[in-house]
Amino acid sequence: MAAPRPQLKDTAIASEGARLRNHIRPLLGGYTLDELDSTVVQRWVSYLSDGVPDPAREGKWLRRPLAPKTVQNCHGLLFTALKAATAARLIRVNPCAGTRLPRRINREMRFLTDPEIARLLAAVPEHWRPL
Repeated sequence: MAAPRPQLKDTAIASEGARLRNHIRPLLGGYTLDELDSTVVQRWVSYLSDGVPDPAREGKWLRRPLAPKTVQNCHGLLFTALKAATAARLIRVNPCAGTRLPRRINREMRFLTDPEIARLLAAVPEHWRPL
């Protein structure tokens, strides 16, 4: 009997699909399962975190750096896929285990004060003010 599958919302399925299409398949799709090891996965995480500058155009990117949370989400998806491959005995160990991920910096939220709200409302066109 197959293991029960988690029920995902359509938006979650779309997000996971985008991560797969944009960040996993283009960078790791050329590897076979037995070629994926912890070094390849760690290099992939660094590539996502640091981005790749375009040497031909200063200040431009071949691949922009991703936010730490986005990198963690991509890694989580890959980890889950490779966990399934491990359970199916296609690979012996999950190469994602032990990967060093970028730290998330939690910033304290800042809220507008009453005078700031008044200035904002004064600057917004009348038809947008109800928002």
